Amino acid sequence: MTLTLNRPKQREFAPSELLETLRRLEKQAEGGCSQHPVDPRRLALRDITKAPQAFNIRSDKDQHHLVQLVRSLSSVTDLSPVLVMRCGDQIVLVDGHYRLEAYGFAKRPDIPVEFFRGTVREAYVEVVTRNAAPTLQMDNRGRMDCAWNMVNACFSRAQIVRASGASRAQVAVMWKAQKALGDEAGQITEWRRAMREAAGKPMAPLLPEEADAMIEAQAQDYADRLRKACGTKLWTNPEIGARAIALCSGRKLPDLVLHLKNHLTEAGHEWISANEADEDGASFY
Repeated sequence: MTLTLNRPKQREFAPSELLETLRRLEKQAEGGCSQHPVDPRRLALRDITKAPQAFNIRSDKDQHHLVQLVRSLSSVTDLSPVLVMRCGDQIVLVDGHYRLEAYGFAKRPDIPVEFFRGTVREAYVEVVTRNAAPTLQMDNRGRMDCAWNMVNACFSRAQIVRASGASRAQVAVMWKAQKALGDEAGQITEWRRAMREAAGKPMAPLLPEEADAMIEAQAQDYADRLRKACGTKLWTNPEIGARAIALCSGRKLPDLVLHLKNHLTEAGHEWISANEADEDGASFY
């Protein structure tokens, strides 16, 4: 006998701005377009419609990145094509908001484009996937914000995990926070704020793996901020990095060292034992 496990029916929440925008674009796309021309390789800037509530997933405004793109256009013919899709008679920008803005600043009349083939929701998954990859500019906080907004837009856990890089446990925590927040959830676009708001409301207890996922996400957020502030200096100059951490830690330094030991590999323990032994040959542990 085959058993089918169904996920419990979720409560209906007030739609988020993202969800409302996706639904509007889906309705436009269902209507088709009055003509079916061959998709061009370039478009005039004025012919591209922005839908920032859906596709401009970056919450920060990186002026330095925009300036770099404008400067690049002074020495190259084109940047890489922006991603667009047809929604009825409109051509909507999916990915490439900074590039489109840079072309405008550079007073370029048109821009190279690539057309997305798929549904509106598939386009959203694509733009999150492109921007949330760890090799790109988006940090962990941005990836968690994307995952939270996808939760509020009723994407599946598999889609959220694949697109944003959030773990299954992190998504489970977001579902619990959404349930605790109720209709307020869809009005909050930042995951950190959602966590703060949910902390003051009755919320289902976290499983051990979910609590660990929360710690991991917060640690990754701190790591991103350290990298932005210090670059590679902490590990390319380990003696100075260690002193800086010691100065920040104060009396809590022994606790920090104790927890750092838990993150060492076996090879790391062996290296320290071989290189940090005292005069009697005893390890500093």
